Amino acid sequence: MRQGIGSAVESKPAKRYNLGLTGLPLAQRPGINLPTPENLDRVAADAAAKRSRTAAEVTPQEFGQHFGIPREFALFIQRLESRTLEMERDNKDLRERVAKLERPAHMRDLETRG
Repeated sequence: MRQGIGSAVESKPAKRYNLGLTGLPLAQRPGINLPTPENLDRVAADAAAKRSRTAAEVTPQEFGQHFGIPREFALFIQRLESRTLEMERDNKDLRERVAKLERPAHMRDLETRG
């Protein structure tokens, strides 16, 4: 009688394996994450950091696949976003500079409205 592939292995009785204790507490074993407040906060912070990536930090392929758009359009959006962020930073800087300026000498005696 012909034996099939693996039949010799299957005909032998299964061995019992006793791995015993690993010696580490449950919380320190690799791959086990207990739902403690610290772990939950850490996992939530990691997830928020992953979600808050800007379009410039994502590859154009990944960005395009996520929204179902071509790679060239994803590149255009990334450039547009980086330019917008740069303009917002410049605008904020200019507003801070204007707020710090003192009124010119010839306008110090004038009344200000409202």
